[in-house]
Amino acid sequence: MSSKTVHLHIGRHKTGTSSIQATLAAHRDLLRSRDILYPASLPVNHTRFFKDAFYPGPESLPYNRQNMTRAALRERAKNDVAGIKEEVSATNPETVVFSGEDACFLPPKGIRNLKAFTDDLFSSSFCNIIVYVRHPVSRALSGIQQNVRGDGLTFEDAKARHLRGGGKRNAAIIEDYATVFGADAITVRSFEAALEETGDIVTDFCVTAGIDTAGITPIRQNDSIAAEIVHFLSWLYEGPRRSGEAPGQKLIKNRKTRVPISAKERKLLFGLKGAKADFLTAEDIDTLWSVVEDDMAFLEEHYGIAYRKPDATPPAESQLFAPGFMEQLDAATLFLSSSLQEEMKRFLQSQSI
Repeated sequence: MSSKTVHLHIGRHKTGTSSIQATLAAHRDLLRSRDILYPASLPVNHTRFFKDAFYPGPESLPYNRQNMTRAALRERAKNDVAGIKEEVSATNPETVVFSGEDACFLPPKGIRNLKAFTDDLFSSSFCNIIVYVRHPVSRALSGIQQNVRGDGLTFEDAKARHLRGGGKRNAAIIEDYATVFGADAITVRSFEAALEETGDIVTDFCVTAGIDTAGITPIRQNDSIAAEIVHFLSWLYEGPRRSGEAPGQKLIKNRKTRVPISAKERKLLFGLKGAKADFLTAEDIDTLWSVVEDDMAFLEEHYGIAYRKPDATPPAESQLFAPGFMEQLDAATLFLSSSLQEEMKRFLQSQSI
């Protein structure tokens, strides 16, 4: 039993977590043949389980959109734990992998609850906490885009959020987990170094976790979309929306769009090739860096991961609505609803197009 290993992949956000989770889920049978369990009894992303089971007050979190009581959330978590233990008993794996990026937001009490769970899973095991970090500027750019495309925030709301640092700091996350699991249990990887050394984040995660990559085909999730479409989606939103803020941060209220936009229409617009979403000015970068500078010093001192404030470059706004993009948009517009076509026209007029 001493050879049992539990890998806890806790994020961070915007470091390829969705791609890692999708790939592990798609290769469950292959992993099981190698004595590795990625629980099928849980959703692909284990974030909900981490919150239900370990967060001290899960009923207060914004993910609880069904307004379930704490008792109901704990009961759901109890069923999840039973399902996991049943899988472990049936397959007797050497390794179990859990992955949920919101686990990085767990407070110390929640982390202690998580450790009690992993201790109970096997009579003896080693727990490896895997966390990826990313340059704060590129992380902010990716986060802004995701908040607009997936969470319904306007560009301005999303930008303001990420200029505050985008959630709990690396030092706080790592130190909280090290206090409970021990410093030797923490593995910190640079997102950029991972891409440079192994070519993609999924392969790097497998190597980091000691998983044989033979037969595992990485699945990409959440590819970037054109900056023009980010601005158009922001234009569609009429007001603030309640959306996935970190615990303790002020929530934003619900938002509607000017006109409906279907999943099919989103997919069509997301496929257009346009300008790179580079939204931060020199002033924005200065603001962000003033917030994360101490955190960057922590990463360099303890893990040798050195991030520097980049030299300011003009945002790519001048590249918006280039002829190549407009040709694609003309073709795509034919497949949009009449109301969305009208809104697109209004948006382009607002941009003097």
